[in-house]
Amino acid sequence: MIMDGLLRWIETHEVLLAWLGVISAVVFVVSLAAVPWFVARIPTEYFYSGRRSVLPWARHHPALRWPLLVLKNVVGI
Repeated sequence: MIMDGLLRWIETHEVLLAWLGVISAVVFVVSLAAVPWFVARIPTEYFYSGRRSVLPWARHHPALRWPLLVLKNVVGI
């Protein structure tokens, strides 16, 4: 019942769906060209903060630092 209505709607709106397909294809091709263009224009130091952040456990003794690092990665998984 629902499929019949859907198929009927598609048949009555073939031109609209064709135009939507063409527009989608054009937008896809333009985005393929635009993304590298935009990425190439990002300043070279955009992601560089100037100083390295120190992790909270980096100042601890290595015997404590390694278990904390392993725990952080296990929780992240």
